[in-house]
Amino acid sequence: GVCCMTSGAFQKSERQGGFSPGGFKREQSGGETSGGDKTISSLIKSICIGFGAALILLFLTSVAASFYDIPEFVLNYIVIAVSLICLFMVGFKAAGYNGKNGLLIGVIAGVVYAVIVYLIGWLGFKSISFSPEAIANFAVGGAVSGLGGVVGINRYTKKKRKR
Repeated sequence: GVCCMTSGAFQKSERQGGFSPGGFKREQSGGETSGGDKTISSLIKSICIGFGAALILLFLTSVAASFYDIPEFVLNYIVIAVSLICLFMVGFKAAGYNGKNGLLIGVIAGVVYAVIVYLIGWLGFKSISFSPEAIANFAVGGAVSGLGGVVGINRYTKKKRKR
């Protein structure tokens, strides 16, 4: 039944006996998390893994640049490649952890990752502007991570079928 709230945004779950936001019934049997909790945790885990991988790869790049004379334009391409690899990985991992909606989860993870990178850059340089370049970075981040999500969910479902 619907709670006494006028908006009807909360529904009483018959099984759990409690209320859940948005009218979604949360069934937590045997320690399973609800769909929303799983989605958020998969996004957080995958974004953390992406940033960890980016830090490691960029650190290795800086070590290599300190020992070898690498031209600056090559370093720019290396940073772009590292970003694309990490964005793909974020989508791949997010979809794998979530187990469904690979494209959607991948796009969301990639856009969130790109926004966080943008905000970190803003903290470092104290200038923020939503230029066409920034919007393009968010779009490319979502697209590459969405592709990673599609590949990740397909790999996840293949593993599940083999069992």
